[in-house]
Amino acid sequence: MQLTVLKLNSWSKQDVLYNLPGDDNHGSDGATWYNHGQARPAAILDIETRLARIRTYQEHETDMQWTRDLENARSRGDLFDDTYILTGQDPINVNDSREFAAFYNVVRSYHADSARIGQDSSSSLKASNFTVYFMLPPFFSRLGTRFEYKE
Repeated sequence: MQLTVLKLNSWSKQDVLYNLPGDDNHGSDGATWYNHGQARPAAILDIETRLARIRTYQEHETDMQWTRDLENARSRGDLFDDTYILTGQDPINVNDSREFAAFYNVVRSYHADSARIGQDSSSSLKASNFTVYFMLPPFFSRLGTRFEYKE
């Protein structure tokens, strides 16, 4: 998703709708606006279903980074147990410890900050926190990544 914000310090429905046509002046490929509660396409429902599934993982006793990230994530108790399950069988969903690092950051920090961030009118604050908690740990922790993120 890429938004062109017309008014600094706020994201409005108008800002999003402005990006929908997909004309070359704004760099958008086109998009659709969905209101809360409105029926969404099957592709979005599939993503939501996949995100709601329990994630499976295996222990990696020889990988110290994996062990540290897993220990940190496990320290979040019931929230970890509601999200992950240790298994010795396929399929294994978690293939990189950065997922555990991201989980830990979101639960420890963003979860506590989200109410305060949500009440603030600053879109810059929201975007920078989104970047720190959701983008940097899992996607940009290694050099040479193929992801590009524009705030």
